[in-house]
Amino acid sequence: MIDEFQDTSPIQDSILESFIQSTKSYYVGDPQQSIYLFRGARSEVFFNKVQKIVSQGGSFSQKLINYRS
Repeated sequence: MIDEFQDTSPIQDSILESFIQSTKSYYVGDPQQSIYLFRGARSEVFFNKVQKIVSQGGSFSQKLINYRS
């Protein structure tokens, strides 16, 4: 499981991919909560990952429940 994936940079994604390879994985994140732009995080990484997962037959679930407020 990779949590806070919205704060992942392209380089970090490449590193994660090398570790994960074909292992089943679960990504958690909210692109609207990305706060690490200054260190290379890009919301496109999140959206590209969603597209890749879906194109390979995986599933994507969007939860719209806010438990914080």
